[in-house]
Amino acid sequence: MKYCTLFFAFFSLLHPENGMGQNVVTDSTATVVTYWEKGDILKFSLLQKKEKYKDARLVSDGSSTSTIIITVIDATDKSYTLNWKCDQIKVNDAGAMDTFSLRLIQIIEGINFTYKASELGEFQELLNWEEVRDFVHQLIDKLGQQSKNTDISSALIETKKIFDSKESIEQIILRDVQLLHTLYGGEYKLNEKISSETELPNFLGGSPFSAVLSIEMTELNRAKNHCIIQMKQVLDKEKLTKELNAWMEKIGKPKDSKLPLINLIDEYDFEIELKKGIVTRAYSKRVAEIDNTKSIEIHELTKLNQ
Repeated sequence: MKYCTLFFAFFSLLHPENGMGQNVVTDSTATVVTYWEKGDILKFSLLQKKEKYKDARLVSDGSSTSTIIITVIDATDKSYTLNWKCDQIKVNDAGAMDTFSLRLIQIIEGINFTYKASELGEFQELLNWEEVRDFVHQLIDKLGQQSKNTDISSALIETKKIFDSKESIEQIILRDVQLLHTLYGGEYKLNEKISSETELPNFLGGSPFSAVLSIEMTELNRAKNHCIIQMKQVLDKEKLTKELNAWMEKIGKPKDSKLPLINLIDEYDFEIELKKGIVTRAYSKRVAEIDNTKSIEIHELTKLNQ
């Protein structure tokens, strides 16, 4: 989930190993770069919430809260090695959540994600992905053993395949890690909206869906070394229609068949303390609609005072 739009060669000159220890801030611009040290510990509260609607009627609603502990294991002039641990998970209204989501939330408690970030703070890779894969596979196997429904068991086998690769684990399991590192490595200008084309995975199996991403720094307080940056990502409707027509033709539907209504909007809100490059709040909201079904998923990380 790398959305930063501006990268500059001079960022290497800004790092503490070269004599400077905080982001460059003017009255209208700010860089967002990490200035962490080995042994630093950051704590966050994490809220995850899901809602599902059918014909505008709420049919399911569930949420969880937890504590995230991030430890800087190593810091060099080229990268950071970090440990992410999820602890004290509390599931609210567990009966309203689907079994897989509930078990996935519960099994993450206690797992350590060891990963690398660049010297600017951009997420690079999960180092212990095989360990995480094995945990998820064990979860899916247990669910399969508990279910007497052969259709569900078959679906779980296919689900297990999704988590076979490092890339899929990074995209799905490490969604909150990716969220925290989204903006690092960029320079942003106050009240200047930057738009660009991006891509989203195509669940129909074809080429990725085209989307339009916009980023804007909406608040900058130089005295407090604080800024707020907002992002929004929406599907490109024109290109989506072409993809849907191609999919309809592929599955043998007549050309005049009614296309399914598909819409996807991602909204993000970040608050950043610029001195050491620490995100104090990272919020994401995804609204996905397919015909008369709508789902809303919210993730919110809030830094805890230590």
